[in-house]
Amino acid sequence: MKNVTEQELLLEAADWFDRQDELCPQELQRFVTWLEQPGHLTAYQRICRAMGAPELAQAIAMSKASKVNEDTKVVSLLSETETPATKQRKQFGPKSWWMMAASFAALALLLMALHPDRNMTSPHVAERQSPATQTLIAQVARPSSQILSDGSQVHLNARSELHFSETALRRNATLTQGQAYFDVARDESRPFVIDAGLARIQVLGTSFDVDRLEDSVWVTVYSGHVQVQQQQTYDLFPGQRIGVFSNGQVVQQQHGNSQLPDWRMGWLDVQQESMAQVLTRLERYLDKPVILKDPQLKQLEVSGRFALTRPQDALHMLAQANALRLVEQADHYYLSSR
Repeated sequence: MKNVTEQELLLEAADWFDRQDELCPQELQRFVTWLEQPGHLTAYQRICRAMGAPELAQAIAMSKASKVNEDTKVVSLLSETETPATKQRKQFGPKSWWMMAASFAALALLLMALHPDRNMTSPHVAERQSPATQTLIAQVARPSSQILSDGSQVHLNARSELHFSETALRRNATLTQGQAYFDVARDESRPFVIDAGLARIQVLGTSFDVDRLEDSVWVTVYSGHVQVQQQQTYDLFPGQRIGVFSNGQVVQQQHGNSQLPDWRMGWLDVQQESMAQVLTRLERYLDKPVILKDPQLKQLEVSGRFALTRPQDALHMLAQANALRLVEQADHYYLSSR
């Protein structure tokens, strides 16, 4: 049997919890079997308590400890009303029926606790039944924008990729490469979490920019409150930005009063940034990579304003402003000292 991590087990428990009011008899049987596996009941109880439903955790534990008595109570209760469960009773043997009835009882306790005004025989199902997933890719020199399934807006810079998933409990995004500006739909019950490699970003509803480079991740906040987690948690507010580096260094800065990142307006604005970082950003718009012949040039500090709509011209300006020699080859550009 495949070894399952604690996090994966909790995610499985959360998905069962998310679908607890739409399980058919066959799925209820699977749920009961799942609970009997080592560690699964504990994981499900933890999710129940986290969601403010300790009644369900207690009911499941009691039904497993004294199944006969609990089942007898359930059958007596369900026999008084016509429910989806009673309609299925004749189709199953006694043993299967007792196990399903106990599951219905435990699930019903949670539904009544969380939704006291809900009709238990209603055909309506949970608003979010299963994880919704999206993959966003922006090609070279072609930024793109898209609305996520949770209502958040994402603007991808060129040469960027983002993966997003959500359930009733969570919203997760992974920025595998490039840069993205987020305008997150507020949902206090489901934090929006972004994995950017060197840093983990968490918000409830705000607008901010995440730039994933080769040796660092930069987060810039334009509205709301953003938490950036590395070895410790940093709280950021509008006008603040943070850089997390692969060597463990963390740099906090103030940024201008602009309401949008420079790249969204077609510009690359840099102030005393390394040549390596500037070239990474510029290469998102170039048709071929830039090679630095002298490795020391990577740390050369660069300042300036370059038009991303004319990336080749921007590269020439970058070379001239820093007294560098630019040579174009068939599959790359060379930058070297004169």
